[in-house]
Amino acid sequence: MNKRIEDIECLRAVAVIAVLIHHANGNLFTALSPGLATFYTYFGGWFGVDLFFAISGFVIARDLLPHLAASASWRETRSLVFSFWLRRAFRLFPAAWG
Repeated sequence: MNKRIEDIECLRAVAVIAVLIHHANGNLFTALSPGLATFYTYFGGWFGVDLFFAISGFVIARDLLPHLAASASWRETRSLVFSFWLRRAFRLFPAAWG
């Protein structure tokens, strides 16, 4: 089964573009035209970061909740949660460290 959802990948692309637009404001485009100023009013904030957090919550819930629903005991649930967060830490900490 392919775990990728194409709609989520499209939303990730929108989030990346929104973050790039946010960072371009004042760095790449220093003199704003009225049209660009209006554009940044609506799309120049933290929209991309918020969208990344929403996508991350969806992906985490999509991965973790079915496993938790299938667990039979508190010990198994605790083990699933611990192993899930340990895998997430080993996936994210190298990128955050460097």
